[in-house]
Amino acid sequence: MKKADIKIVAWIVVVIWILPVASLTAQQRTFDLRTASIADIQHAVAAGALTYERLVQLYLNRIEAYDQQGPKLNAVLEIHPRALEIARELDEERRTSGIRSPLHGIPIAVKDVVDVHDIPSAGGNLALKGTYPQYDATVIQKLRDAGAIIFFKANLDEFNLGSQGISSIGGQVLNPYDLSRNPGGSSAGPGVSVNVAFATLGVATETGASIRSPASNNSLVGIAPSQGLVSRAGVIAISYTQDRIGVHAKSVADAATMLFYMRGFDAEDLFTWESLGKLDPRPYTDYLDDDGLVGARLGVFRDLFRQGERFAEINGLIEAEIDSIRRQGAVVIDGLTTGMDLVKFFPQARASVQEFRFVFNAYLKRRRHSCENVDRTDGHGKISQEFGGSVPARAQRRIAGLRRSISREAGEPAHDSQAHRGTHGPAQHRCARASVQVARGAAAWNGRPRAARQSHQRHHGPPSDRDAGRREQ
Repeated sequence: MKKADIKIVAWIVVVIWILPVASLTAQQRTFDLRTASIADIQHAVAAGALTYERLVQLYLNRIEAYDQQGPKLNAVLEIHPRALEIARELDEERRTSGIRSPLHGIPIAVKDVVDVHDIPSAGGNLALKGTYPQYDATVIQKLRDAGAIIFFKANLDEFNLGSQGISSIGGQVLNPYDLSRNPGGSSAGPGVSVNVAFATLGVATETGASIRSPASNNSLVGIAPSQGLVSRAGVIAISYTQDRIGVHAKSVADAATMLFYMRGFDAEDLFTWESLGKLDPRPYTDYLDDDGLVGARLGVFRDLFRQGERFAEINGLIEAEIDSIRRQGAVVIDGLTTGMDLVKFFPQARASVQEFRFVFNAYLKRRRHSCENVDRTDGHGKISQEFGGSVPARAQRRIAGLRRSISREAGEPAHDSQAHRGTHGPAQHRCARASVQVARGAAAWNGRPRAARQSHQRHHGPPSDRDAGRREQ
């Protein structure tokens, strides 16, 4: 190799890892971690310019710079301790036997209500901090089988109960575009993580708008799939009739790719029987069409457009997109309305609140055999101390009710006496205690004192008006 050629190669290597933008092929295909798609990553690896191990390290560098330092976005809760080692193993597997799927070696952020057996899974709640479920959620096992790297657990609204991305473990997730604004919730952590290149893709959940709200606020593609397409087994949910597991991605192609490997029947979630015999074996990406909007009929639902000077800029951007859709051949049906103020109506429109207790009890039953790992610190005291006061009497009554019902559903006594510890094994006792701690934690968090809520809003601001009515409770 000539000296001049060596200089060119050295310059290319510097550009790859410092910017990181690289020339990967003779056709000058470029790679930028901040915008890299699944296809970009796989092309870079195939060209020898990138490895999955290096990819994970690049993401770790960004997490350290922007989540733990700098703006401290608070999107990441727990990083897989073996993430680099797993990536290295997937590099070797690719060299020896090829890739399992397009998701091979792709790092994924997972909302903390989705069980991962080798990363602490707590729903953002202090009572379960540091605990490990015995099994992966079904959707996580499917992604592992496809070769994906389950990279880290992402922050959220605790137990999905909110719309602004705040938990007692992780604190407030910040909007990377404007740190004073709402990042969207409750799947705030996955949304922010994909937006700022902490991970390639995100696993998110929603009851009402918790996939789509963070996707909107972070300029992402979010898919809340049809009921029964993706299993919810091993996921803390609010509603068995409304909760769905979906995707955060930077492009429609990436979202479609990920959803294809998440779907399918699961005996642990019988709602998935709806998909039996209906799933096309071809990947969703086969149906992507640059001319897909031609002749499509799309409605503009004006009831959800906010009025006033504060919203003029964003409304202008939306109008520009509507014009773009028209230019691409779609039939736009404008001015659709119900004739009522839906934003004010939304908080009263929830049909899922009464289902939470039963869904949560079912989740605890699935996790009961993993309770030996429970951090036994009293969630009640820690949470109430953080928010500057004891739990109110109203919350105390709620604790007692949740305590009795959860213990009854889990088949464990609700009391916590020395005599009880002598008559039951340690795992059983810890599981009962964990159920009580979760009840205490949820009640303390949701019943926190007014002064604490006001203090939080002084530091982070109130939820955005555009998110009114999106609370997942």
